[in-house]
Amino acid sequence: MFTSSIASYPDRGPYGNNKYRGNCSGHIVADLIDNYLPAGGLFVDPAVGGGTSQEVAASKGVRFFGTDLHSGFNLLVDDLCSTVG
Repeated sequence: MFTSSIASYPDRGPYGNNKYRGNCSGHIVADLIDNYLPAGGLFVDPAVGGGTSQEVAASKGVRFFGTDLHSGFNLLVDDLCSTVG
């Protein structure tokens, strides 16, 4: 059992809309990009919400594709690969 968070960012950073319910720190998105996205890769967020991942990707010069239920994409029924292309 975890007794604490597996990631801690005391400063959430300047990314995204911090008033958007369910947002996360842009620092964790940056860490994911830095550690797992191959050079020239496409970062995809199927639940872009407040825009945190989009802003982080832009700040790093990373190609990005984001969609969300509010823009008509339903992760439960729509095919992400077909949507991304």
